[in-house]
Amino acid sequence: ATAVTLYHAAEALRIVGTLLHPVMPERCGELLRRLGAAPEPAPFAESLAWGGLTPGAPVCTGEPLFPRFDPLD
Repeated sequence: ATAVTLYHAAEALRIVGTLLHPVMPERCGELLRRLGAAPEPAPFAESLAWGGLTPGAPVCTGEPLFPRFDPLD
């Protein structure tokens, strides 16, 4: 059950990264790369289809994609 939940979360992130890629190409490209998806999305309708990630594929880690927001700074 945990593996399925993590796959669904990663797949949702892949789709969000695809949708936001035109607005934030560097960050979303890095997100897609870390998930193992193509950094440059395929034709838009195809790239939004569920199941674009290979189940069980490793996810790359790295520095945070966005800095932590501190309202006191």
